[in-house]
Amino acid sequence: MYEFSVAAKYLRPRWRQLSVSIISLISLFVIAAVVWLVVVFFSISNGLTDSWIDKLVALTAPVRITPTEAYFNSYYHRIDEISAAANFTTKSIGEKLASESTDPYNPEWDVEIPSHWLPADRQSTGQLRDPVKEAFAAIATLPGVTASDYEVGVANLNLLKHILRSTSPSNIVQPSFIGSLDPNNGKLLEATVSVTPADLMNILTNLPYDASEFIDGDMRLPAKASQKIIQSRLEAFFKAVKIQTLSAPLKGWQIPIEQLPANGYWDALLVTKAKHPVAWVAKDRADIPKLRLRLAQLGIETESIKIKLAGSSSVAISDDGATSIPLPALKLNEGIILNATLVPSSLATASSVSAIQFDVQASVQGVLLTAQTAFKELNIEKWAVRDPSLAQSFWVSRSPARVDSISLPSITGIGEGVLLPKSYRESGVLIGDRGSLSYYDLTASSLQEQHEPIFVAGFYDPGIIPIGGKYIVASKALTSLIQGFANSKDISAKNGINIRFANNDDAGNIKKRLESLFDDAGISQYWKIETFREYEFTRDILQQLQSEKRLFTLLAAVIIIVACSNIISMLIILVNDKKIEIGILRSMGASSFSIATIFAFCGAIMGTAGSLIGTALALLTLKNIQTLVDAISYLQGQEMFNPMFYGESLPTSISAEALIFVSIATCIVSIIAAIVPAIKASLLRPTAILRSE
Repeated sequence: MYEFSVAAKYLRPRWRQLSVSIISLISLFVIAAVVWLVVVFFSISNGLTDSWIDKLVALTAPVRITPTEAYFNSYYHRIDEISAAANFTTKSIGEKLASESTDPYNPEWDVEIPSHWLPADRQSTGQLRDPVKEAFAAIATLPGVTASDYEVGVANLNLLKHILRSTSPSNIVQPSFIGSLDPNNGKLLEATVSVTPADLMNILTNLPYDASEFIDGDMRLPAKASQKIIQSRLEAFFKAVKIQTLSAPLKGWQIPIEQLPANGYWDALLVTKAKHPVAWVAKDRADIPKLRLRLAQLGIETESIKIKLAGSSSVAISDDGATSIPLPALKLNEGIILNATLVPSSLATASSVSAIQFDVQASVQGVLLTAQTAFKELNIEKWAVRDPSLAQSFWVSRSPARVDSISLPSITGIGEGVLLPKSYRESGVLIGDRGSLSYYDLTASSLQEQHEPIFVAGFYDPGIIPIGGKYIVASKALTSLIQGFANSKDISAKNGINIRFANNDDAGNIKKRLESLFDDAGISQYWKIETFREYEFTRDILQQLQSEKRLFTLLAAVIIIVACSNIISMLIILVNDKKIEIGILRSMGASSFSIATIFAFCGAIMGTAGSLIGTALALLTLKNIQTLVDAISYLQGQEMFNPMFYGESLPTSISAEALIFVSIATCIVSIIAAIVPAIKASLLRPTAILRSE
């Protein structure tokens, strides 16, 4: 197009148009900077919001159905109280769904139905209406939608951190909500925190011991299991996990002297003022000064020696070479990495984890060290899952049978595995730590505290959910047991139906369809249907996030308008600078519309170019956002974003919504900004231009 080519020519930087070129570059820079800022900000904020919502629905569901007062006051629910077939106990939704009989009442055996009860809701056939089974049947008609009942109870968490790996284990006691695990909730696994080597060390250390005992309400150290049980647990663990490398602990790793290499030399430090002389060896000779400094900080005096390696006949030679002594106890400095291979035969005789043997190999000061050593002085550094089906016996994991399901472990003699909020991890709790969930059971004589043994099977990130720090995920059986002894008031919050589907944005549509299906089935009065945006404990937070998003969108639009307003000044100067060319074009037959189009294209080109440059910068920034955040955090001396709320890392993908908004807004505002200069240029008359020149 001719007008476009002329506009591109006018925008090309030239020395004769220095003022126009400078203003054009400034305008381009300002637009690019605004686009960069808006795209980065909205991409991060949208990503965080989506992450928070994913964590919310991982603990709950995109849509949740809870019983109403009409349900609890109905004959269908209350008849269990007076029915021998129902054991005179009201049933949960899950129990109602599994029950073969809708109406357990037998007039020959059971007491008379109280007169103040509401009449039974029966179908036209006279059969008692079953709101639970009819609800699940209606939900099953929706494609891509799954339903499962949930229960929530309240119990005291009693947790003993690092029972065996610490000389002073600490006890945690906290009232908590206990929620049942939905096996179909694959999203919950995405919110879990990865297993660390420290977790594996803790799991291994605790495996030889059974559940802790409680005496007068106090948790005691666990008793050791039988040799046979210890062996079976250790074998199961090492079938599930492959230890690849080990590392020396802070106190160093004592090398078996009889297994030292047969030739070569090591530089070392000899600690002489000790009950038994010890030689310390660093992995590399360059690390000797650091090792000397660390030992000096501990008040340990050392002298330099050289070790002549000759297997069990190795000797320590003084720094001046004047004396040599039989090699005393030898330790490798902390942090050295040892390639490790389990010695399977050691499992058969191991009565503790420390007795397990590994073949290790490492290069120390250029000399290959190969030895067989006990596990007791080493730490796990690198590992891999060997068998996922066995790994799920020790920590929360994806079910091998289905990639969209999740399971909690249970170990005989130890207890049920539970999933804790990651705030516990930040306070020092590790996977494998032991404890119990306690609740009160009303017996014939008194109210007694009951303890169900549990162990930590994983941690999840609750995001910004208010109850997230006190919400524990447990098996459905354990939750049902605890919830069954809870106060029956406000039971609607403790029992309901979770509705899950792929896209959270479909929640509103799914709710409307469920309401329609329940109306058609005649059970709508028994159920309250809510989306995740309507939950009482998250409604205010999500509404606030939505309000802030609208406010930031408005501010972004204002900033874009201000940034693009520079185009007006630039084009007015350009029009004044190009008066003669405009007069010539008009004399050659160019129309007013054609002249206006040229300068409108100038504005559009400026806006589009700035938008493209800003988007490219935003992509580069998002790709390296964590590096940028780490640098700013280092400069200010504290975390820029609290991991408790923002997670371990910020979102790095660009927001399509932000990109579309900025691109369209920038182009439109740029064209609008070019209208006034374009109209001014189109109104210029050739005769007036030539006369003025």
